[in-house]
Amino acid sequence: MFLPNPSRSFFLTPPTVHSPTVHPRFDSGSFRKAASAEAAKARIRASFPMSRNRSIIALMLLVLIAMRLLEVLFFVGLAGSAVVVLISFIEDGKELFGKD
Repeated sequence: MFLPNPSRSFFLTPPTVHSPTVHPRFDSGSFRKAASAEAAKARIRASFPMSRNRSIIALMLLVLIAMRLLEVLFFVGLAGSAVVVLISFIEDGKELFGKD
């Protein structure tokens, strides 16, 4: 059976990066040492290829064009409805107050 030597400061030292209580991947110091900023950027670029980015941008442009078209159609329909209401109001006024 293993018994630690009480003369050593084994129990007084804080856990190191390689201790089982702190996983090296989640320790901020060792993660910064393991992966530089350039390596992190390269991983991000590799996970999103340019063709996917371009297709997403093209899809966003199509959605934007469709939104603008629907916006124009909405306001044209609103103006058309206002014209119909105005004509109906005039015709109803003629019918109520006009000469038959």
